[in-house]
Amino acid sequence: MKSCVLLMIGILLPIVGFSQSILNQQNSEVYIEFPEPRPLGEINKSINKQLGYSNLISWKLNSELTDELNQIHRRYTMYFDGIEVFSSRLIVHSTKNGVFRINGRVVSEADLELTEAIMEEQEGLDLALKKFPSDQYYWQVEEQNRQLKTITGDSMATFYPKGELKFIGPNFRIDTTQLLTWHFNIYSEQPLFGKSIYINAVTGELVAEQDLILHTGVTGTAQTAYSGKREIQTVS
Repeated sequence: MKSCVLLMIGILLPIVGFSQSILNQQNSEVYIEFPEPRPLGEINKSINKQLGYSNLISWKLNSELTDELNQIHRRYTMYFDGIEVFSSRLIVHSTKNGVFRINGRVVSEADLELTEAIMEEQEGLDLALKKFPSDQYYWQVEEQNRQLKTITGDSMATFYPKGELKFIGPNFRIDTTQLLTWHFNIYSEQPLFGKSIYINAVTGELVAEQDLILHTGVTGTAQTAYSGKREIQTVS
């Protein structure tokens, strides 16, 4: 990983001529400051060249925000051969004069592991459900699906997990090989949990998981109306 980052620095400096360009070797942070604003169209076409990526890498605009200074901040996600790279994000900062800064976190293209021999989505889901069993999942409860339809305005909405292929490092690490996974969001009523789950699309092993429903219990002291101070515990 270290040699790759150093190589990328060597590519960045002569091509672009930044006033400042930093790639952190520990966590692949990118910081690029332009001495003069660059046209947005030019930036979109040349990001790969600046970062030393091949044409298998593409960038998808996720969102944009205009702040009180009328600066526009556009967030991009990396895709490798059409598959999302979960840990690679760039923010492109611009004004009406053009782009003045790019920053974010990226993985090395050499750390992206692409293979043709992958399991089907249903097989990945079956493994995810086996690892996180439930007496009753959300999609098995009509009221949960009805509320989701109301909230989203989508008459076809359901909590039944829909798989997406994504590259991700074990336990979300960015400084290692990024594995091809099936990603599912799974919600359960009994027991209550919500999980974002990443299953290795080749081996079926659990690569990473993240809680979508957080549980907290806090013990404290409260002054009651009739019993003085009492210890209480809040649960959510």
